[in-house]
Amino acid sequence: MKDISAIRGKNKPPVKDEENYAKCAGKLMFFFAVATLVMMLLLFWNTYVAVAEIIICTVILGILWHNMNAKYGD
Repeated sequence: MKDISAIRGKNKPPVKDEENYAKCAGKLMFFFAVATLVMMLLLFWNTYVAVAEIIICTVILGILWHNMNAKYGD
């Protein structure tokens, strides 16, 4: 739906490129959904590996989100 206010919040200023911002944010959300699915599967094998994987993916998501916000955001 490309609703930027749903991603950023109502009180944030507009972004430079709404369409690309929404596409990139959607890809990052899908990445984290897949990472969560992988974590769930890893829980059946080794709990420590699963927790490490989700922590690493969360850090990666934060870095990529920051880069996306710098490129298309404020």
